[in-house]
Amino acid sequence: MFDSPADAWYVWIGLSLLGAALLGIVTQLPDAPPPDAAGPANAVDAVAGGRHAGTGTYPISADAVWIEPHRIGVRTDDETAFETLAYGPVTPVREGTLLWEVLQGARPDHVFESTEGFARAIGRAAERERAWRSAPGALDVRTVSWEDADATLVGA
Repeated sequence: MFDSPADAWYVWIGLSLLGAALLGIVTQLPDAPPPDAAGPANAVDAVAGGRHAGTGTYPISADAVWIEPHRIGVRTDDETAFETLAYGPVTPVREGTLLWEVLQGARPDHVFESTEGFARAIGRAAERERAWRSAPGALDVRTVSWEDADATLVGA
């Protein structure tokens, strides 16, 4: 009495609409996991929060990376994710600068003539305009202390 007959036209139209709606939902699902900003941020925090000078490298599986003094961002084709750093500020470092050499392992007293020059370079890097950088596959982190100048250098 309350059943609808299976050969009724409105049952088939309803099932067709339901199938089309489900197909639309399935095709809108992302085909890849969202980018991981927490991993690079945790790697930076692990080095920056250490009691002694340290270094670290974190593999990045994203197309681009965004480095600010207080947060890290990663971007893929479809999505972007940011994570706030617990230990900051950090100094974003670009490839081809003197700070990049220090980030890669050079001693600051071999690269810079004085601690004042080192401190000025840190200040300029912190004030530089931010931009997305192509992710080369890894994020490098190094804490450096030279007399009164302390910094956590981060580059990709």
